[in-house]
Amino acid sequence: MIPIVLFFAFPVGQLMAAFDQGHWMTGASVPIERMDVAAAVLDGPIYVAGGFEKPNVWNLWQRVVAPSGKLIRSTRAPARHVGAVMAILGTFDEAGVLPPEADPRANQLIRALIQFQSVFMKSQEPAVQEYFSSALISRGGAQGTTVRDSFYRNGWTSESLEAMVDYSKTHAMWQDDRMQAVFRQYYLGPADWILVQEIFQAARQRFVAENKNIHAVFANQRDRMARGAF
Repeated sequence: MIPIVLFFAFPVGQLMAAFDQGHWMTGASVPIERMDVAAAVLDGPIYVAGGFEKPNVWNLWQRVVAPSGKLIRSTRAPARHVGAVMAILGTFDEAGVLPPEADPRANQLIRALIQFQSVFMKSQEPAVQEYFSSALISRGGAQGTTVRDSFYRNGWTSESLEAMVDYSKTHAMWQDDRMQAVFRQYYLGPADWILVQEIFQAARQRFVAENKNIHAVFANQRDRMARGAF
């Protein structure tokens, strides 16, 4: 196995300048082989994972390197937020609905989950926070509030993502110009959320057919993350 991870140093908005200022660095080998390359933006920096043989989505690392070569750790996303996305992807994988790595939707899905998580967690735009809170509270009053608070601390759960998917069926998030402006800042478009909706619904339907509960599957995946690197 010869998998490698490469890390880039700069936010997307500085990408062109970064070619002259930063550099790539080789990170630690990942424990599970990958084929080709997966890339995503997480809270600004770009990180890329690549390797050989079996496609997988379990391994995401971020290292930020200043032009001086000094490792900057203060910008690293909390491990629990990365673990939340990985647990969602693991849930989709267990359902058999995760797009294969050769499918462009695979990287699109990873990026969408990461970026939407960042939007709803960090945006100070009132329209975004009102929409997100309404979606979570519509799930069940006090329970929805608990799910919302858990999201702010730990990132996606199957409950918070389900609430957003179901709420967005009847409350289109793209009709508000203020929300659209925020999504554009995170390089998100309607097709990204549609993909998340479709994959989540397919996973839920598959588990129902197998007499499984998607939330129990997610909890198991999250436990795996907690026992592992995250």
